[in-house]
Amino acid sequence: MEIDNTYAPPKAPNRLEPPSTATGQQVWRSGRDVVFVHGAALPPRCIHCNQAAQTWLDQRLVWHRNALYLLLCIGLVLYFVVAVVTRRRARVRVPLCAHHAKRRTRGLIAAWACGAASIVVPIVANGVNAKTIGIIPILSGALLVAAIAIGMATTRLLRATLIDADRVHVRGPCDAWMQELPPVDI
Repeated sequence: MEIDNTYAPPKAPNRLEPPSTATGQQVWRSGRDVVFVHGAALPPRCIHCNQAAQTWLDQRLVWHRNALYLLLCIGLVLYFVVAVVTRRRARVRVPLCAHHAKRRTRGLIAAWACGAASIVVPIVANGVNAKTIGIIPILSGALLVAAIAIGMATTRLLRATLIDADRVHVRGPCDAWMQELPPVDI
């Protein structure tokens, strides 16, 4: 005989439970996001062109709530402390074809070269005449900005939009890659 407890939580199914428990699926799409269970393997197709993957890159994803950016108005140090404490992390192996893996490697080399040049240019230009010395800090700053832009554009594969205890939500794969995943509305 079961006693009716009015204080017990409802017995309705949890709508937010990952579908992997019922269907065995560990990677799916929900709107514009790819959602997967922590530790799940992504399909073996390049996330940029949907060709067969030859390379798998380990990527560490970090996420925190967007509202934390409001702390930048109060102070940079406070934002960094709160962001480091409240961040959530996940690891994923990202599939890439040979073409996109080589393109990413070239981008990394270009970013590091621009970063190194932004340090070397002021040192080498130390003996330059006084008329052109004013352009050196501008050139060095432009090279540093270029290094950051090239690095961000070529190395970021997936962008985390939410990481919780069960699942990871990311954006970044091409539409053809996402269309082959089963849709689940969460």
